[in-house]
Amino acid sequence: MLHLKMLNKGTVIVSKYDTSPDSVKMIVKTLRSPLDVNHPVSGNRAWGIFPDRQNGGYVFYTTGVDRINGVIETVGNTWAERLPLQSGFDKADALWRSLQKKMIDFINDPAHGGSATIYSGTPESILRPYWENLKLYFENTIDLTELRRRLGC
Repeated sequence: MLHLKMLNKGTVIVSKYDTSPDSVKMIVKTLRSPLDVNHPVSGNRAWGIFPDRQNGGYVFYTTGVDRINGVIETVGNTWAERLPLQSGFDKADALWRSLQKKMIDFINDPAHGGSATIYSGTPESILRPYWENLKLYFENTIDLTELRRRLGC
């Protein structure tokens, strides 16, 4: 388990760790702990690295799915998304982009002798389903085809 010191504090647990001869993947899940009562989001985050056989080198990635917990956080994020304010999800996106930048800066530092750039093979993909659409789907008001259309899939 890892306790994260952030605005609301939060705890995650490493739920899966896979290694193969040429790749590594780790998945963490949020959980409730005595130190923070509740993580500000529910979800999973995965990090991994694998060889880029086409261009050489390695690809480091992160992927995840989150949902905000708590009434105050949900209301604040909903209003931020509807107004020209930065939502909690926008802040999370900035956090993961800063991780990429810091890794690239570290690798490119002359002391480390490496070379790294943002991977251009697969574009960044962000999908934020509005819960109203998911509610309609779960209530059988819309079908999967309509849900996918509304989500942009």
